[in-house]
Amino acid sequence: MQRDSDTLAACAAFSPLRSMALTLALLVACSQAAASRDRDPVEMRPSGTPLTTPQLLDLAYFFERAQPPTRDLARSKALYCRAAARGSVDALIRLGWIYLRGESVIPDRQVAATMFRWAAALGSEQAAAIERTMPPSLDLAPQCLHGEKGAALAALIRERSGHPSPETVIASLGRAFDFSLLDVPPEHRRIAEKVVREAQRFRLDPRLVLAVMQLESNFDPSARSHRNARGLMQLMPATAERFNVQDLHNPLENLRGGMAYLRWLLAYYGGNVKLAVAAYNAGEGAVDRFKGVPPYRETRAYVRRILEAYPFDRHPYDAKVLGRREPSAILAGHAR
Repeated sequence: MQRDSDTLAACAAFSPLRSMALTLALLVACSQAAASRDRDPVEMRPSGTPLTTPQLLDLAYFFERAQPPTRDLARSKALYCRAAARGSVDALIRLGWIYLRGESVIPDRQVAATMFRWAAALGSEQAAAIERTMPPSLDLAPQCLHGEKGAALAALIRERSGHPSPETVIASLGRAFDFSLLDVPPEHRRIAEKVVREAQRFRLDPRLVLAVMQLESNFDPSARSHRNARGLMQLMPATAERFNVQDLHNPLENLRGGMAYLRWLLAYYGGNVKLAVAAYNAGEGAVDRFKGVPPYRETRAYVRRILEAYPFDRHPYDAKVLGRREPSAILAGHAR
C-alpha cells in the first residue's frame, strides 16, 4: 500500500516531466496503482482534483502510442474528448484524425471534418488547411461531445463561428432523428422522416428543410398556390425544370427538387440562411437587386418565421453545386 501511495504521489506531481522515459514509466505505474485502489486515472489525480488539460492530452497521447497491452485507443479517445470539451485545439485535431482513419471507431468523415472545422474556428491554421481538403459537411459531433459534455466548447464555437454548436448539432443525421427537437405533429411524421433521410443526401440540416416545407405547404403534397407553385416545397414549374423534377405532384421528387434549390441558394449566398430563404420565397434576382431581403411584406414575414423556427444564421455549403455560376455579388458588401 505504501508503494502505491508513493507512486500515486509521483503521479500527482506529473505535468510535465523532463524525461520522456520517466514520464511513460510513471504513467504505467500510475495506471497500475490507481487500478489497485479502484480509481481510474482518467478521472482524477490522487489529490482528488481533476486532471488539467495538458495532463489529459499527455495521457491520451500515451494510451494512443503505447505498445500492447498498455495501448488503449478507446481510453485515448475518451481523454481527447475530455480535453476537446474544454476547448483544446490539439484534442479536436486528434479526434479529427481518429474519426477520419477509423481508429477504435467507425470511420466518419463528417465527424472528422467537423472536428477540423471547430479547431480552425478556435484559431488552428493547420486544422483549417486540413478541413479545406475535405468535402463540405454539416456539423456532426461525436457522442462524447453531445449535451452538457460539450457545453463549454459549444459556447466557444458559437462565439467564434456561425456554425451550429455541439449542443444543437445534427447529432442524429442519417441515424434515428430525435423528433422531440421539432414541432412535427404525429400525422406528418412519415413525411418528416423522408425529409431527414433525403437531407443527408443533400447535406442539409433537416430542421431548416422542415421549417421551409412547413411554411410553404404545411406538409400537404397537393398544395398549390395562386402563383402555381406546387407540392410540399411549393416549386414553380420553372424551378422544377431547372432542378430536373419530372413530376411536381410526386412528394419525393418535389422534396428533392426543393432541397436541391435550397442547397444551391445556400451556396450562392455563402451559407447565409437569411438571404437563402429570402431568395427561396422571392427569387435570387430580387434579393440581388435589393442587395438583401427584399422589402416585400410577404418575404420579410416569411424570413422572420423561418428564422424563428431555425435559429442559425449560417449553414455549411458546397460551392461546387454552383457549377460555372459565381456566388452572389452582394456577399462582398453588407447584406441587410
